[in-house]
Amino acid sequence: MDEKFVFYLIIFFAVLVFIALIALSLGAYRFGNGTGINPGGATSVITLSATGTASSRPTQAQVSITINGTGATTASAVQNISTTLNMFNSTVYKFLNGNMSLIETTYYSVYKPYQYCPIYSTNATSSGGIAYPVPVPKCVSNNPGYTAAEDLSLTLPNINNASSFLGAIAAIPNIYVGSVSPSLSSNQTASLRA
Repeated sequence: MDEKFVFYLIIFFAVLVFIALIALSLGAYRFGNGTGINPGGATSVITLSATGTASSRPTQAQVSITINGTGATTASAVQNISTTLNMFNSTVYKFLNGNMSLIETTYYSVYKPYQYCPIYSTNATSSGGIAYPVPVPKCVSNNPGYTAAEDLSLTLPNINNASSFLGAIAAIPNIYVGSVSPSLSSNQTASLRA
């Protein structure tokens, strides 16, 4: 072989090796959005972040109710609250579509009401020019017997029936409505989170 040929052949292979090294070096980079070469792998990653709000019209109502029953004894107070509770249950049955599990007792107590006993009367005496009240105990009680009290939390499944519901239970004695607030059903809450 000719020496020149061998020389050119060596140069040719050297250039090929050089081009291969450059190609491998460039392969370690990926091209970005036209602004230059970015280090990394051969795949692109897109990150998306967003915030927003979701809303829904409430379809049900949460109602808190207190029922009281009084009596000369604890047994009669419990009997009276049971009678009132039975009237309440039969009245609200249709508003709850027969699902009485929508009523939850949150508090129940039977107690003797507090008797107000002022320690001092309004009469005053004077001692050395200073007037002070005279202690005269007077006990006053509006209810000398016992009271049974039950607090209920109720979910009214159709908020459109709230007025009719409140009107119906207003006719039952010894029932007090604490609050009525609109709320979302569990299905509505789940769809808003999705």
